[in-house]
Amino acid sequence: MSNTEDLLISVTTKWVSVNDFHDLSLRKISSSVGLTTGAVYKNFKSKQELFYKVSLSLSEQLVSDLKLSSLNTPFDNLLAIADFLCNLAVEKPRLIEFLLFNGSIKEMYQAKDYNFVFWNLVKKYAGQLKDSEYFLLQIVTTLTGYIQLLINDLVKYDPKFITITLKQLLED
Repeated sequence: MSNTEDLLISVTTKWVSVNDFHDLSLRKISSSVGLTTGAVYKNFKSKQELFYKVSLSLSEQLVSDLKLSSLNTPFDNLLAIADFLCNLAVEKPRLIEFLLFNGSIKEMYQAKDYNFVFWNLVKKYAGQLKDSEYFLLQIVTTLTGYIQLLINDLVKYDPKFITITLKQLLED
């Protein structure tokens, strides 16, 4: 990665942490660091490509912030991931909204072998609990739906909700 690419990823990450990513343009990004829009296009083919790289970078940063233990059960680690994401939705709703719902993520969700390390952890622990794509889909949709409610201040975060729901999904 070039210094300019790193700078653009860093600036974009800071911007989406506090602002609605829908309002971000390459012009805003470039002007905030004294570059031309053309300089951005030298590093990224499109805003979607920049968002994709920012999403990968954020995913790696968040995984490094997670406190998971190999001594924990897969269930406990899934709960820790869910708690981390839900707390992030409360503390930094714009950031988590970007991470989970920006348009570039579609490619990662559709690919069988992607580098989105955060969701790879979810997939790993879910697979250790129940070897089923259906179970993984239930976890992801429950979690992203609940996070969407948190982002929009429609519910208050209740850790018991995730615990109870995960237990119910395991019973099926």
